[in-house]
Amino acid sequence: MPDVFISYGHLDNTVRDRDIGLWMNDFHQNLASSIGTYLGEAPEIFRDTSIGGLHILADTIPAKLSQTLIFLVVSTPRWHKSDWCRKELEMFLDMHGNPPVIKNTTKQRILKVCKTPYPRNKQHEAIAKLSVDYKFYDKDEFTEKFHEFDRAGRDHEKYFRLIEEVAQEIANALEELKS
Repeated sequence: MPDVFISYGHLDNTVRDRDIGLWMNDFHQNLASSIGTYLGEAPEIFRDTSIGGLHILADTIPAKLSQTLIFLVVSTPRWHKSDWCRKELEMFLDMHGNPPVIKNTTKQRILKVCKTPYPRNKQHEAIAKLSVDYKFYDKDEFTEKFHEFDRAGRDHEKYFRLIEEVAQEIANALEELKS
């Protein structure tokens, strides 16, 4: 049973700098390691790493979503424009309620990591109304320009601080869901 399902646009796992690597691969590995530290055991995290192929959506993804405890959106313009990503979210909501909450709490089972800014008024309603956005970027208020955090860039400390915050939130939610 997947503890966490990471929903992301495959376009967002590209190499901009050969010394840094693939953003989603690094994020997934760093997040899994941190969650494991807080839980005392390795979490099961599902992320579709294949590109294309209707068999993945038709067979694997619904089965994984039906058992998923936490749905993690990596919010980018690509995610919000992707029919596949929105379908993953809709399936999760259909299977686990809208909003999907942890039993006897008001805590949502959906988390949003913002890799790249995207206007809230253009986001899926279930994502737009989440109260916490873990922003993996800085944005200049005057110019509106932004730069993303990564594990090896100039803001690597901010990147790892956010990894820890997301990991703690997920670990706490998993403990509640499994108790």
